[in-house]
Amino acid sequence: MRQNKWRFTSGRNVLSCGHKADRPLKILSAHQMKEVDRLTTERYGLPSLLLMENSGISLYLTLKGYFAEKLSEQRTAIICGKGNNGGDGLVLARQLRQREIAPDVFLLAP
Repeated sequence: MRQNKWRFTSGRNVLSCGHKADRPLKILSAHQMKEVDRLTTERYGLPSLLLMENSGISLYLTLKGYFAEKLSEQRTAIICGKGNNGGDGLVLARQLRQREIAPDVFLLAP
């Protein structure tokens, strides 16, 4: 049985997803992430749409690395809220559709 690579370490506010460096990722609040996006756009001139595109592609590559050639056999659901994180989920859905994987997408924002 395949061991789940996703793990949450309580008390440290980090998430590890088994990416190559396998170092913990800091979990940010919605307010903190909005500020990071704003500063990235302001300081480095990267448009928020490019940040969303890169995030969605990175999500796809993470799933592909985890499931390898069996990704197309998985039932996939993507739950999108409002804002840029919802945009990230929609980019992921598009990346999967371009590879003939049909995710269920749920938009939870009004």
